[in-house]
Amino acid sequence: MLLTLPTGHPNGLQCSEYLPIEKMRGLLRKGNSMGMYRKKPVVIEATQWFKHGDHPAVENYFPPGRSLDPSPTHGWVATLEGGHIVTPGDWIIRGVQGEHYPCKPDIFALTYEEA
Repeated sequence: MLLTLPTGHPNGLQCSEYLPIEKMRGLLRKGNSMGMYRKKPVVIEATQWFKHGDHPAVENYFPPGRSLDPSPTHGWVATLEGGHIVTPGDWIIRGVQGEHYPCKPDIFALTYEEA
């Protein structure tokens, strides 16, 4: 795999210079442009959502073109980045700032364990 370094990289390479991935990783580490990070262990509150009424943060979702008719199966949760559609089985997580956001069940299973 060949990648290019971004313009203005501290190692002085130009965008047109192609490098093997192994060499690029080494250069990026030296320039502190990218690093490896581990998520801090934080205990979160979460509830799995299946239907309206399962979680107070989930509101009715009004699909486009059906502005007066809310979806009977999907919900809507306001997040810090805007709103997200919630589907049955999604986990509703309360973040470290008290915000709520949905998480798909497979991602939740890979990321979290019971505390």
